[in-house]
Amino acid sequence: MKGQYFIIGSLLICILLFFGFPPEVAVRSGSSDDLDFLASGLASEFPRALNAGINSSSPAAVLGNFTVFSRQAALARGINLTCLWLVFERHGASMNVSAGNYMGHPVTVGINLSGAYAAVYAGADAVNSTAIGISGYWSNLTVAVGQESAQGALLHNKTSVYASFYVTRGDDTVRIEILA
Repeated sequence: MKGQYFIIGSLLICILLFFGFPPEVAVRSGSSDDLDFLASGLASEFPRALNAGINSSSPAAVLGNFTVFSRQAALARGINLTCLWLVFERHGASMNVSAGNYMGHPVTVGINLSGAYAAVYAGADAVNSTAIGISGYWSNLTVAVGQESAQGALLHNKTSVYASFYVTRGDDTVRIEILA
């Protein structure tokens, strides 16, 4: 009779342990809306950071600090943020172009302003500048990095920014470009 109590007691303990522990929850690996939300937030805040930099007479430095802050904030949430941005500032008959490279590896950016071409080398997590001769009030802009390129119209009477962001978590990636 004692043996039956031990068997019933062990079954009850097994049942309690089975129902007492929560089931395993699979980590979500599909696409999520928070990456889109972060990318659209960056697209709207980046021109504001440029304006703050223009007001302090150092747009490239302010954008560099904003980029580092954004990367750290995203990384704290398990999101990898990489970006490349270009700041265009007119100085007389030339356009000063500052390239901020936060892609994790060195890049050479080809910039074409209505036929005036320059290449800017930027090391990983670094900013580098060059000047391109311009004339008129606007230029057709072509930016080329590796096999990718983007085009747009660039006004000469204002400081402008081109940025390409990659927001990644696991297999999900959202890419967004801005020209403001």
